[in-house]
Amino acid sequence: MLYHEKLEYSQIHPLKLGVDIGCTFIALFFVWEHDWVKGAITAFIPSMLMSMYVIKYADLEPLKKSRLGHYIHGYMTKQIEWTRTAGLLIAAGGAWMNDVSVLGIGLIVILATWLAGLFMPKKS
Repeated sequence: MLYHEKLEYSQIHPLKLGVDIGCTFIALFFVWEHDWVKGAITAFIPSMLMSMYVIKYADLEPLKKSRLGHYIHGYMTKQIEWTRTAGLLIAAGGAWMNDVSVLGIGLIVILATWLAGLFMPKKS
């Protein structure tokens, strides 16, 4: 499997997803408490380490062949990935301001980007 494919399919590896989701909520808690250093470290370091581990050691071929793998390959564009990041920044801004509605909007943006393929054409 080529490196760019490993990057693509690592996004849906269960360990990577678990770390990303779990650490996001912990990071948002730290940001809510105005500890942006712990928030940033919690949001990015475990995710990057898990990405490196999954890319190096995990067998991603079964994920590539799965329905979710086909979905990611067909719909996860760079624009979608950037929109996911924007959603995280919106959520972090809401956490910093202690505004649950803004935080929720950010989380909805993240969820919507994961589901975008249900509403848009496949990438070329």
